[in-house]
Amino acid sequence: MPSKASPAVEDAPVVVAAACDGACRGNPGPGGWGALLRFSDGRVEELGGSEAQTTNNRMELSACLALLERLQQLPRAQGLAIRTDSKYLIDGFTRWINGWKRKGWRTASGSAVLNRDLWEALDAARLPDVARGTFQYRPSGYFKHGATVDSAGELGVQTFDGVRELKAILLKDQCKVAYN
Repeated sequence: MPSKASPAVEDAPVVVAAACDGACRGNPGPGGWGALLRFSDGRVEELGGSEAQTTNNRMELSACLALLERLQQLPRAQGLAIRTDSKYLIDGFTRWINGWKRKGWRTASGSAVLNRDLWEALDAARLPDVARGTFQYRPSGYFKHGATVDSAGELGVQTFDGVRELKAILLKDQCKVAYN
């Protein structure tokens, strides 16, 4: 049965797999992020963005935020997991964030939480059916093989090359990928 805040149309395709990743050339440096959604009818939706000067962690968080915001609008399969190669994202979202909030957005050592703006947005974008424990860690090689952020065209737009590898993974494994 699909999960979604608003009623789902019977037999409408549901999201069965989701993955996100971010990258940066230099840290800080130009960076990009990608996210993919695979639907029960086999269709794949790609999301992506970039920043001229950023960090890898900001790109990882931006990818997840865009993914969660898009998932809010779509019917989802029960047990949907978000695949990522970012332990920073997984640990922050599932273990650290409640402590940070209790401590006024301070870490255990008392310093300010980095990327607070994105963490607050991620916390606000939580989905009840895609909650704690629904992230699946995949080593970076699982998503991309040496993928970097490359310039795309004369405008110097940054794109995340790993999106192609994410798409291949989601298409290759078909429906079982959502439950592995």
